[in-house]
Amino acid sequence: MKIKRLVTLSLMAVMSMCICTSCVKHAEVDGSESEDNAELTTEIVGAEVSVDGAHGSITLNIPETWNWETTNNGGKLQTGTIGSYGIILKPNETKQGQIEVFYTNAFGLCGTGLFSNKTTLADNPVWVYTYDGSKNWDYIVFDSDSPKIVVCHTDCSTWTDEMWDEAWLILETTSF
Repeated sequence: MKIKRLVTLSLMAVMSMCICTSCVKHAEVDGSESEDNAELTTEIVGAEVSVDGAHGSITLNIPETWNWETTNNGGKLQTGTIGSYGIILKPNETKQGQIEVFYTNAFGLCGTGLFSNKTTLADNPVWVYTYDGSKNWDYIVFDSDSPKIVVCHTDCSTWTDEMWDEAWLILETTSF
């Protein structure tokens, strides 16, 4: 009975994460430096943080001005799925919001108003997703076969532009 329930829950999770391709606008970017990130050339000095799991490791260089923790099996990930593992981070100066960088076997997005942009992050092709013309990204998905490395944020509406810029610099250090 437990196996049947686990299979049912797994199927429900995969079905709920299906991507609505009819709702997504795609744009190709040549990978050149964008105006928004043109001045972001500061080197990150801080801790090299790594988490290992079934699909390999994820490593980030996180400055001392940011809090971080690692998690396995989706423990504290707000958007990760069962079996996910990753790194959660946020600026020390904020109590609200976090960024999650995690491996997952299945990930998808649905929703009207979703816009995608293909670019390069940490020398890897990624899809950057935003909803309803937001100036900051909502999801970043490294363009690879399954399993996927996904980056998302939760409740970062109070973050300053400087926090978002520093977050992008940290994500530029992603290795896997």
